[in-house]
Amino acid sequence: MQDPIRPEFTYIGNIVGFVRYTTRGFPTYKLIEMDGLQSEEIEVDNTRDDTLYVVFRASKECFSEEQLEGRMTTPFEIQGSDQGYIYPVTCIKKPLLVVRDIGAHNTRRYLHCMPQHRWGTIFRTLIREKMEEREKEGTVRYGCSDKKPPPKTS
Repeated sequence: MQDPIRPEFTYIGNIVGFVRYTTRGFPTYKLIEMDGLQSEEIEVDNTRDDTLYVVFRASKECFSEEQLEGRMTTPFEIQGSDQGYIYPVTCIKKPLLVVRDIGAHNTRRYLHCMPQHRWGTIFRTLIREKMEEREKEGTVRYGCSDKKPPPKTS
């Protein structure tokens, strides 16, 4: 979820549900925080907000997309069990797989899991990093020690 007021803040969210306010004159998040209207103005003008909202529980800390893309799982903690947020659905950046961390003693611990079809990218990156590290150290062995390394391909 991306904070609509501070877009540099991105949180992992656990979606609880969706809601739309149908009551005219009701001061909603969008009307007050995003449109800058006052509660009295909304009530007097009988303003209606047709925005679809997402109700979610958010991670305690912010995450960058690079942090999530570079790991198969990212452990995080959801804010207090009775805390939730209501943001416009446009704040959803992309769907993520989030599961409860069943090995944790704290029930607010969750794991973000990268989709399995993307694991190959991480494995490839890790293997390349290790190979480059070993080449620098001179500890790479290609089959028998007297063989020359295979030619590099780009």
